[in-house]
Amino acid sequence: MTALSICNALGFGEKAVVSLFGAGGKTTLLSRLAEEAVAAGKKVVLTTTTRVFVPAGVPLVVAEDLPAARRGLEAKLKTAGLAWLGGSLLPGGKLGGIGPDWINEIAALADYVLVEADGAAGRPVKGFAPHEPVLPPSTMVALAVLGLDALGKPVAPGEAHRPEHLAEQAGAAAGDRLDTGHLARLLRFMWERGRGQAPGARFAAVFNKADLLGSPDLINRFREDLQKAGVREQVLFTAARDEFPVRFMLEGCGGHLVFPVACVVLAAGMSQRMGRDKMREDLGGMTVLERTVAGALSSGVREVVVVTRPESAGWVERLFRDKSVKLVVNHAYRQGLSTSVKAGIGVCGAGVQAIIFAPGDQPLVGSAVYRALVAKHAEHLCLAVYPAYDGRRGNPVLFDRRVLPKLLTLTGDTGGRAVLAGLSCEEALAVPVNDPAVLVDIDTLEDLACQNAADL
Repeated sequence: MTALSICNALGFGEKAVVSLFGAGGKTTLLSRLAEEAVAAGKKVVLTTTTRVFVPAGVPLVVAEDLPAARRGLEAKLKTAGLAWLGGSLLPGGKLGGIGPDWINEIAALADYVLVEADGAAGRPVKGFAPHEPVLPPSTMVALAVLGLDALGKPVAPGEAHRPEHLAEQAGAAAGDRLDTGHLARLLRFMWERGRGQAPGARFAAVFNKADLLGSPDLINRFREDLQKAGVREQVLFTAARDEFPVRFMLEGCGGHLVFPVACVVLAAGMSQRMGRDKMREDLGGMTVLERTVAGALSSGVREVVVVTRPESAGWVERLFRDKSVKLVVNHAYRQGLSTSVKAGIGVCGAGVQAIIFAPGDQPLVGSAVYRALVAKHAEHLCLAVYPAYDGRRGNPVLFDRRVLPKLLTLTGDTGGRAVLAGLSCEEALAVPVNDPAVLVDIDTLEDLACQNAADL
């Protein structure tokens, strides 16, 4: 799976039983998850506890009892690594579901079991009858799926599945046009219904068809309404058919829904101008790297990742052993800055909305700068944010996840500056700061002596 896959964003791990329920692209999402997993070398079983149309192009096992299902799956997975499992073939070209109690046995045969746990008659949104969904009790991750093309649609037959139930569950009246508040309340209902069937599952939501969104302002409206509805779990906004499908993501933090932001400290350079590892140099009783990381850590970002080179890995690991810092060793550091950027994305890119890239040799940047970048980004959901002091652009720079694919194409000693230069003034916003440290890096012994002479 790539660093920006849906599977990685949802944190499936090495093994998972994932149940999808809802409407608005559930089958497409199921197929995408399977595709990502198989590409990563996983063995995958797709199945249903309801009825689906017989899937095309995937090895199919139809078994009326569990022993037959096991035999069929073992044979298919050995050759293809992927198989659909159904309990029967039904009239009308549909595949009948299996019993939820089969899932534990099936999970022993595969890395991922992906379960379609209800039907929606092809509608972008649905209400739930009393018997829906049918989540296996052994579900590890339960994904509530809703289609963003439901926005503006009336609660009426032909537009929604089971509209009479939808009205009650979303807090709407018959004929009302669905808005973000309705979908937020429906999501809360879905999770409450699902927890009664799979109490041990981690619940998350996927709002699919994010390619239909216009302005990102709608995402902030969703965030407000989801918070009002009491949603605090992970929420993704995806375009499941896109190469990089996750557009936006939210997660609970301190009783609120936030756009998670990580910081990658780039510290794998060769310090050629100084002639020795400048990250280890003393600056006011702390190493240069330690001071840089301290500013990021105290800002409240979701995680801090330090990218270092093999020669420095030992002392860096000891330095941050008791701190919440993740260490990544860039073995390709001699190929230039781009390799460190990619290494950082590989570690934290899947689970965040944005990454702040901080040069390791700018140790005096205060936590207020990091917080200003995060706040500006959350307000506007722009593609990049950078600090500006006295009208001059500085570092660190925040990049939204929608720009990370461009950063992954960088080569040689090129960093985010090249990508930033290609963005418009509406896409990349400046944050005026009263901190000249955003312009100051330490490249030489003279730079170090000057900063040590200052009042730290």
